[in-house]
Amino acid sequence: MSWGTPTHGTTRLEIQDVEGLRQAHDLAEVYADLMGRPLEVDLWDVELPLDRPLMVQFLVGHPTLSRVLVHNDGVGHYAVGDRSAGDGEEIRYARPSGTFTAEPETTITSAQARTILADFVRTGRASVRVAWAELSMD
Repeated sequence: MSWGTPTHGTTRLEIQDVEGLRQAHDLAEVYADLMGRPLEVDLWDVELPLDRPLMVQFLVGHPTLSRVLVHNDGVGHYAVGDRSAGDGEEIRYARPSGTFTAEPETTITSAQARTILADFVRTGRASVRVAWAELSMD
């Protein structure tokens, strides 16, 4: 798992299980709070099995919203769930390559994101608890 900003570099943590994910997620939240903005976090299986997603990306640091993207070979999908907390709000977030925007239709609640991420760590696959919509990979 990794996150960072252009000015502060990248933090990398190895996680082994859902408890490790929870702790790393909490640490990323603290980092986002210190930076004063949401951050995008990358989560991947270092062995990169062919039958699993290449990477999962998610947002931390917003009080109620997140986004979860699953990247497969050449195609991405975002979790579609309960977006009632967002009221059409865009999320400006940082990653090591700069600042970006998550569109409202791609966001879910922070609680949903944590559940989806725990599913990924347990199974290595995208969660079946939510629907997934294809993301344009321009």
